[in-house]
Formats: sequence, structure tokens, C-alpha cells
Amino acid sequence: MSRIWTSFYPNAIKNIVDAQYRTADDEQKVNIHAALSIYKVYLMSIITDIHGDVPYSEAGKGFLEEKFNPRYDTQEEIYNDFFAELTAAVNNMDAGKDRITGDVIYNGNITKMEKAG
Repeated sequence: MSRIWTSFYPNAIKNIVDAQYRTADDEQKVNIHAALSIYKVYLMSIITDIHGDVPYSEAGKGFLEEKFNPRYDTQEEIYNDFFAELTAAVNNMDAGKDRITGDVIYNGNITKMEKAG
């Protein structure tokens, strides 16, 4: 169980949050941003299912916002945000916009990504 904590936060979550920041206001990368949100929810669901209350809203923001000691969100807060984040991600996906490359799960297929969300 500790491996999830020690590998997801410093690697996956940090990189996803950084990529979300870089794509947040870029209309040319709406699908990439949405896919990042879906993957973040997936990874965070594993973390919170194992550990309960965990850093979520401030996780991965150490170098972006100098939040080196993120607050612990309750599991209820986390799951409530999951639904909002997934709804926004699915609603923002647009097959006529950017392609998602490097996706080893759905190979960039927007329809499958929306279904996952």
C-alpha cells in the first residue's frame, strides 16, 4: 500500500497536475486537458480508496503554487469533486479538436475516453 503513496504522488500526480496547468487555458488542447482530468481522478481514486483522507485539492502543487505541505481532504470531499471533474472533462471533449497522443490505454480514442469518464 505504501508503494501507491510513494510512487503516485511524486511521479504521476505531480506530472498530471503540471500538465493540467500547462493545458488549462489552451483551446488547442481541450481533449488532452480532459484526458488528464480523467486519469487524475482514476489515480486519486486508488489512493483515497486505500488511504482514506489524503492530499487531493493541493496535491502536486509544490512547485506550481509552493504548496509543499498540502492539506488532507476528506474522502467525501474528494469523491464529490471526482463527479464534478469527470462531468467537466466529458463535456469538454471534442472529437473535432486536438488528438490525444501517447495514450496507451485508449490510443487517443475520444469516444472511449468519454466512456471512461
